[in-house]
Amino acid sequence: MRNMKTVRTIIAAIFAGLASFVANAAPADPPVPPGRDPGGRPIAMISAGIDYTRAHIAQMLARDGEGEIIGYDFVDDDRRPFAAEGDTSIAELVIGEGQATTLIVLRAALADTVRAGRAIKYATDTQARIILVSTPPADASQSALISAAASHFSKHLFIVPAGDATAALETRANLIVVAAAPAEGDKALPVTKADIVTPSVSETGVQTVAAPGTPAALAAARIAALAARLQAVEPELAPDAAKLRILSLAEPLTPPATGPRLIANPRRHFWLE
Repeated sequence: MRNMKTVRTIIAAIFAGLASFVANAAPADPPVPPGRDPGGRPIAMISAGIDYTRAHIAQMLARDGEGEIIGYDFVDDDRRPFAAEGDTSIAELVIGEGQATTLIVLRAALADTVRAGRAIKYATDTQARIILVSTPPADASQSALISAAASHFSKHLFIVPAGDATAALETRANLIVVAAAPAEGDKALPVTKADIVTPSVSETGVQTVAAPGTPAALAAARIAALAARLQAVEPELAPDAAKLRILSLAEPLTPPATGPRLIANPRRHFWLE
């Protein structure tokens, strides 16, 4: 009898602990609004997560035949890559300038190279041929991860914002590093290594995008949208050829004549009506 009482006491303590844990746990991420795949060219975002409850974003999420989003949260290990702020502004810029572009959102911190690597592998297993890394690499290990991924997954075009560790990125035919110009048309040379310089602020329709997010990340989003429009026009274009085509749209910065090239208004190129 005493043993039974002891067992009941232990079980009660376990359930009390569980109840306390649940009560103090962070609220669950909101469900993804229902919808169907919108079609279009998918871009995979390795990101800090987005607010997918916004109607205009929810309707542009890539989905499977059951209406479930194609995406994953590698931080929380679930299918809800949510963040109240996160990279929502970057997602809005991609779909605003991409035109018929869908999003595959993969939440992973680039600092956690193991999970970020899993996110990149997930992206390459989808129909996306453009992978936008929305966080600039902050150290050599992050740059090494991106360089290795671009080398291994050569059938994908990687677009990465310039950052403190950009110099450690190895040159790849399918990797575009993007820095932000101070203002549209400004030819000031950025301090970071990059392939392309473009303004980070753009008008999409009647709304001006001037949202939170590093300028380089927003600039990279614009080049990803440009790449998606190019892919829509020439779907068989290989990633290395796509990079060369995008670079051909840019004009040299002065000075110097070599180094990053400026695309003053990426939205005007390959815009499909």
